[in-house]
Formats: sequence, C-alpha cells, structure tokens
Amino acid sequence: MELTTTIRTTLKNYLSEKDISITHFAQLSGINSGSLSRIVHNDKPMSIRQLKLITAAMNLAEDHFFSQYVEECLSSSALTWRRLRPFIIICAELNRLDCIDRLVGHLLDNLSYISYLFEVAEELFVQRKFLAARILFKAVSESEKYQHSERLALCQYRLFVIALSDDLDSNLKAATIFQSHVHHLDISHRLDALYKLAHVYGSLELWNEVESIAQELHRIATIQYQLEYPLGSEQQLSKFPAYFYILYSYLTRSVVYEEQAQYDKALFYVDCYEDTSWIKVSTDESQAIILKFKDWAVETGSYTVYYPERLMYSKTT
Repeated sequence: MELTTTIRTTLKNYLSEKDISITHFAQLSGINSGSLSRIVHNDKPMSIRQLKLITAAMNLAEDHFFSQYVEECLSSSALTWRRLRPFIIICAELNRLDCIDRLVGHLLDNLSYISYLFEVAEELFVQRKFLAARILFKAVSESEKYQHSERLALCQYRLFVIALSDDLDSNLKAATIFQSHVHHLDISHRLDALYKLAHVYGSLELWNEVESIAQELHRIATIQYQLEYPLGSEQQLSKFPAYFYILYSYLTRSVVYEEQAQYDKALFYVDCYEDTSWIKVSTDESQAIILKFKDWAVETGSYTVYYPERLMYSKTT
C-alpha cells in the first residue's frame, strides 16, 4: 500500500513552513542530526523513540502520528519486532487500541509473531492494561484455536479473568467459554482458575457445578501441595499456597451441602477445613490463613462462597 501523506513528508513540510534547518530541529528534538537527515531524505524507518521526539518537537499530541506510523510499519519491508514491541506498549499506555488492533490483525499473517504477541500480552496483563492485553490474547487464541495448547488455555484464562465483572450473566458466559480449557493449564494456573470458577458458579447458585469444581480443586491442590512441600519447604507457584486451595475446597463443599440441606455432610467439611494439623508450613502467612479458616469454621458462614475475595489475605513481599 502506497501512502499519500507520510510522517516524513509532514515533517519536511513543517521544516519548510517554519524555516527550520535539520540541524536546528535535531537540537530541538534531541535526535542525532545524521539520523534525522536520513529520516527526512532517505525515508529511513524511524523508531518509536524518534517518533516521540519528533512529535514533541512539533508540539503535537504524543499519539498524533500513531495511525500513520501503523500504516508505514505495515507497508515497510523493514518491519521488525524491535520496532513494533515498544509501539504496542506505548499504544496500550495511551489507550490507542485501534492502532494495536490494526497492527495485530496484520501480524497474524506471520505465525512467527505469535509467541512475541503472547509475551507482550502477559506483560500488559501484569500491568493491568487489560483492554490492550485482551486484543492480544484474542489474537493468539484465534491463531491457536485448533491446537489445544497450554498457551491457548492460558490465553483463554486471561480472557476469562479480564471479562469478570458485577454482571452475573456476563460472568456465566465467560466461565462457560473458558471451562473447556481449564484442564490444559499448568497446575499452578489451574488452581487459580478453579478457584475463580467456583466463585462464579457459586454466585449464581449453580451448586452442582460448584461441587464438581471443588472436588477437582481438592485433587489438584493435593498434588501441588506434595510438590511444594515434600520436606516442609515452600516453593509456591500459584497465587495462594496449595494448602489454601485444599482448605477452600472443603469450605466450598460445606457451603454446597448446606445449601442443599445436607447438614451432616456440611458439618463434616466444616471439620475438614477447621483441622489444619496436616499443614507442614509454619510462617506468618500460613498462620494467618489457618486462623481465618478456623474463624470461618466457628462462624460456619456460607457467605464465603459468594464473596471469595473475603478469603484474600495480604501477602508479604
């Protein structure tokens, strides 16, 4: 695609109209004069750093040239990830989702970019730039939808987490889409995923689903606990320690049976999460968790399955 108005021609016109030499503009922008000259005269591809400096020197909004930059990147034979990655990051920071969407749609034609896009999506997710991360996770998911890979499962998990809100119907839809992928996750992510699925279905009072998830949560958490604490040493991989999920699975089942008026079973699982003598770790964190579950056992409060954020605890760093 041939561009009628490029950033280079806009810059050349600006220099001409303002009667500014390349040397002077190089001083104003902070770009090396030789590099600036090559950009102006030879149509040299510019980095996002150079674009930011040029834009600032022209007193324009930081994202003024972003749409043009996307098109120039896509039409360039010198398209490189070294140039694209920082551009995607800054688009996320400035909420230019249109530019990310346009760029990613083109990059999917080349499968070698998939792993790069996934890495940036994870980075944006950690930074809580969820709208931008969602575009990337969706793109990677689409490219791998027939592969049933762990990366596909993780993308679907991230999309599930991003979709969660106060809208229960929306949460149910997100959970339904994601649930078929949960067993392809690694154990540490699977624990967190099952924990969140239990919350979604519990908030909707779908107790059969909650019970099934709680059973699987207990099974996986027990495996993880044996991996984390073979000698009583802590090597935590998931968001919470494995013993937390084991206790939570007991608590969840106690609520399920209480709601189903099976009170003997409910009390049995209350006793299960009250008994923490099997936990081998003794830290401030473990003691805080144990105390919380013992308090809940005394209260036998069923609100916990509806509001699992009340089970959260402050992790020490």
